[in-house]
Order: sequence, then structure tokens, then C-alpha cells
Amino acid sequence: MAIVHLKYGTSVGPDDISYTTLRHFNTAAPHLLPHLFTACLTWGTHPPEWKTANCMVIPKPNKKTYSDPKSYRPISLQSCFGKLLESIVAKRLSQAALACGATHPSQMGAQAENSAIDALLRTITPIARAISQKKTANKTPLRSAVLTHDIEGAFNQVHPATLREIMQQRRMPQYLTEWVTSFNTDQKITFGFDQQSEQPQPYRCGLPQGSPVSPALFLIYSNAMLERSHQSHDAIDTSYVDDVCMVQMSMTITRANILLEERTEEHLSRGVHLGLTFAPPKTELLYCLPLTSKDKNRSLSTYPPLRINNNTIVASQQIKCLGVHIDESLSFLHHATMAAAKGNRALSSLNFLRQRSRSIPAHIAHHLTMTAILPTMFWASPAWWTGTSMITATLRTTYNSVARWITGLPLNTRTTNLITLSQLLPMEAYLDYLSLRYAIRLHFLPQHHALGPPPALSETHPNLPGLHRLYALSKHLVQGKLENRTTTSTADGTNVLPSPNPDKTTTPQQLHEEWLHTLPNHTIVIYTDGSKLENGSVGCGWATFHCGDQQLYRLGEGSCHLGNWAEMYDAELHAIQEAVTSLLTTTAPRATAIICVDNRAALETLQFNKHNHEYAC
Repeated sequence: MAIVHLKYGTSVGPDDISYTTLRHFNTAAPHLLPHLFTACLTWGTHPPEWKTANCMVIPKPNKKTYSDPKSYRPISLQSCFGKLLESIVAKRLSQAALACGATHPSQMGAQAENSAIDALLRTITPIARAISQKKTANKTPLRSAVLTHDIEGAFNQVHPATLREIMQQRRMPQYLTEWVTSFNTDQKITFGFDQQSEQPQPYRCGLPQGSPVSPALFLIYSNAMLERSHQSHDAIDTSYVDDVCMVQMSMTITRANILLEERTEEHLSRGVHLGLTFAPPKTELLYCLPLTSKDKNRSLSTYPPLRINNNTIVASQQIKCLGVHIDESLSFLHHATMAAAKGNRALSSLNFLRQRSRSIPAHIAHHLTMTAILPTMFWASPAWWTGTSMITATLRTTYNSVARWITGLPLNTRTTNLITLSQLLPMEAYLDYLSLRYAIRLHFLPQHHALGPPPALSETHPNLPGLHRLYALSKHLVQGKLENRTTTSTADGTNVLPSPNPDKTTTPQQLHEEWLHTLPNHTIVIYTDGSKLENGSVGCGWATFHCGDQQLYRLGEGSCHLGNWAEMYDAELHAIQEAVTSLLTTTAPRATAIICVDNRAALETLQFNKHNHEYAC
């Protein structure tokens, strides 16, 4: 199944074999790659031909000077054969590490069902809850302090021997430990810069940038530094690969600083033998006070400083965390200004495409807007969009400029006509749609996810961002029946086929084999199924086969966990949808596709339920 998700256009490694070649190779001989990769994992080895990488040095954007080596990012271009195996191992590593305790759910990135938006929400939600508290005679609102770190060097600081020791101590599967050891042994790299390259040189420390397995291995390695001996509800740690965010709640800012210093020193002491430390220039501090606090207008210089390793950290009015600017009141006005500026820059880079006499058509401009401009402008919007008038006004000018670029209409065009003719949604509706789509995902997260289950009752202010707002957006969607399952009659003009086994004398397996022999070559057969465990967990799976010479050849397979809020019916439909989607990315000859489903309600929805606009054919 990993080969189905490979991306076209990816740079090739030293062997010049692309992912397109691998797809054709797998189609011609579908059994060779599984046998090859199974042998590699069985014997715990990574072939030496896949250990040499071409390292391209790429300048980082928006740097003040490029005379500093840190202004460049090295990217390793490895063999596509090796990266395909690494992507398979990476998935197994993340699952095994979480089960063995080698990673923690609060470590986002390189783990299934995790994203940067999850990390932001895990940071923002407790802050929003704290600053919403009101002072009463018996209760004093908590003060929140946020401290962000960046692990210096990250992948380059991983020592293979120490990594193996950590995996053994965590009792991870032996075959994965042996394969990782082989992967990190005798690695070679060829540096290239300004169209020049050198001979391959060996290196003994670090993980290759651009490798699918490197983020998963770094999470295991860094967890030995970031794990805490004591857990507290007032102290939240969240990391996204090498970015660490620490939230501390306390009655006073002074006490919060002391606790943050202790937590940081604990991490640094654990990182000594690992060779890991925090980069002081990238450390930022933010104080978030209750909305009704009289100290909100107090100067930041009057607060006591925070000191880490003789470095004084001064608080700021806003900090940047995973591309989002968080301010002390969670108003996100500064971030909206920066987001509008990003949108203008993206629009400026594409502006020339619509200014010439032979410009691109409007539908191409609309496609570029939806895939390049708006994702840049509205990055992580579920974590900061609240629909307030000030944020809306800040973003609207850029949004209207994008619509004007699509249509080519003059400046005096009415905004309603402009948005309609550009075929864009109103900005508020589009941002609400992004939030709602993300909120629906929250109801299907696994139980061990760091965001936790939906809160029963939230005391957070409704105008503040966080999980409370997202759950409020989507809670009405999970009440009652999601589908109309009462319709059992067939549609007009549909013939009911007679049973192939009316006397019940032939086994189902024999009937199925006889049916397969009647299929012409190049027929695609898809099998789907859903299941529900006793604990309420629902999942689905699918397998796709290519029929040739009266035999079935496997094209791909997959599975999906839908959480505890779905039903068997939903799992069946989801399996069909995922199987058909994966089929579109295969290189098999196009012919008749047959989907084998054992759920009659799902079949009736697909064929006859015209009110279901998501699944109905």
C-alpha cells in the first residue's frame, strides 16, 4: 500500500530511479518488492546501495544574511528504493514506539493521526481556559506562561549507538532495532552546491534530512530528553519534531517562571548524554493574563526575568509557534496581519500570470488560489480563526484582491459580485468550513491521542480559539442518525438478480472461485469490510486485485481506524471510498472495476439513496 501514496516528481537519488519507475516495476512484477523488503526486515539489514545520498544545500527563506552556514538547509536525496522501504519502516516504528513507551502522545509529527494544528490546539486550549477565568472571593485566576524551545541541530545530533541503546531499553521489536542499526551504519553522502559536487564521504553521526524514517527515529531519540518524571495538570508539554512548547499555569508569574526554569533544566540534564540541547536564540517567552486582569496594561519589563543556563529570557507581546503568532490575549490580530502579508506575497509571485495579453484562464487562476495562495494565507486556521470582526477586516482586503486577480474585474466592482464571479466562498464561510472539517476529524481520533476526548462542559470564553469552539461547531452533526437507512426498496428500472445458489448445495468459496474464472483479463476486483470491536472501536479495511489469466494479483491494501463514534455502516462506506481513491493512483490498465461489499445498507446508499450527496453514485 505504501507505493500507492508515493508522490510524482520527487527528486531521484544517486541511482536515478524515480517513483514512476517503481510503480511500473511493481505493476509488472508485484511480488518482487514485497519479497525484497520482507527479506531486508527479516535479516535486519539495509542494502549498502541505498545508503549513499546526494546532499543538496538549499538557502532558507527570509534570512538576513547567507554568510552563516545555519542559513542553509541540507536535503538528502536518497534512492527511491530505499525511501520506499523507509516509509514502511517509519509507520511500524511510530506504532511500536508508542506502544512501548519510546514516544509520548504529546510528541506530534511523524505519528499517525497527529498534525501541527493538533500541537497548536494542545497549547492554545489550556491558555484560553485559564484566561477566561474570573476572579471571585474564593478563587484567583491562574496566570499562564508559555516558553518555546528549538532543539539545536536536531537530526544531526543523533548518535546511532545511543539510539540503539534507547530502543533496546524500551524493548522495541528486535527486527526494527537491527534494521535501524544497519540503516545508520556506513552511511555516505555527496555534497552538492552551486551545481558542483564531491565524491561520497562517510559520516557516523546524524540522520539524513529528507529520509521518511528520520522523523520517527528522532522522536524516539528526543523522547529520552523530553520525558518528565512528574506530570501535572498545570504543566503542559507539547513538541512537534524539534519544536518544544511548554505551558505553565500558576497563581503568579514569578512562580510560573520558577517552574518553567525547573522543567527546562530537567530536559537539559537528560539531554547531556544524548548530545541534545536547546538553541538559546530561538527561545521565546509569553505571559497570558486573564481577560479581566488589571495587570494587562503592565509593562513586560516589570516582570521578573526567566534565566536558563545564565541566559536571560525576556517576555514578548507575541511569540511564533509552528508558523502561528500567539499573542498574550489570544486575539491573533498580529497573526492575521502576518497572514494577510503572506497572502499578498503569494499573490504577487503569481500576479504576472494574469497581466499579459496571453494570460492563464480564470479557472486556472482559481485552481492556483485554492492550492497555493489560500493554504499559505490560512495556514492552521482552525487553531486561530474565531470569526471576530477585527480579524475578518484584517484578512478581507487580501481576500478581495485574490478574487480580483482571478476575475480581472476593476477596483470599483461590488464585493458581492466579485466573490460570486471568482467562484470563491465568502471568506468567513470558507474559514468556518476549514474549522468544521477539522472539528469533524476530532470525533474520530484514537483514544490515546494527546488532545483527549471531547470536554463535557467548557467554561472558556466563546470568542477565544481552542478545542471548545471546534467541538461546539460540530456537536450537532453527531446527534441522531447520520444516514437515512430506512429505505430498502430498489430504484425504478433495477432488475433483481436471481440467487446463484438457490439450493444451497455449493459452498460460498466454490461459488466465488467459479465467478472469478468468468472475469475477463484486466478486471479490477476490490474487497472491502468493516468491523467493530467489543470496546466500541470501529475500523475498516480494503484490498485491490488485478485479474489476469484467471488469477488475482494484489495491487494494494489498506486499513483505517474510525474511532469509537462511528458505526459499521460508516466503516463500510469509508472502506469503499478509500479503495476507489487508491485505485485512481495505480498504473494498472483501466477496465471494469467490481467492488465486493457484504453490507446491504451500504450498497443501497451507493446505488439508490439520492439524498446522500457524499456517497451516492
